[in-house]
Amino acid sequence: MSELEHDHYDGEEFADDPSEALQLPLTADTPLPDAFVLFVESTLLGSLTGARQSKTVWCVQWRDHPDALHRLVAMWLQWQEVEQSPAMLHDFLRNVVDYHLPYLVGEDQGVLRACGNGHRVHVRLDEAGIKNQ
Repeated sequence: MSELEHDHYDGEEFADDPSEALQLPLTADTPLPDAFVLFVESTLLGSLTGARQSKTVWCVQWRDHPDALHRLVAMWLQWQEVEQSPAMLHDFLRNVVDYHLPYLVGEDQGVLRACGNGHRVHVRLDEAGIKNQ
């Protein structure tokens, strides 16, 4: 499914609180609120993160990664509180952005690390061939 083909909400169904319409767990087929997509593509990527650093990986098909979606939604929910109280920006940057970004885009541990040379389909942990020792 291409980035443009993803289902999304137009915001009319949940004008009061778009986050209420999200059904967990999230999958690549979960309709995403426009406000959330705007947060990721504009606010997060455009304003809250710096220029690409050598040890980061972003996937343009981020919507196809359920593990990334959960972290991004968690960040978005916290961002909504910052929008209501801008004084919380420092805490948001320190406790949310600084915490989640390495787990999202870090070359060593980020959930998008496999997409360093192009999009790779999300693989479930129980299908990845990882054995308990």
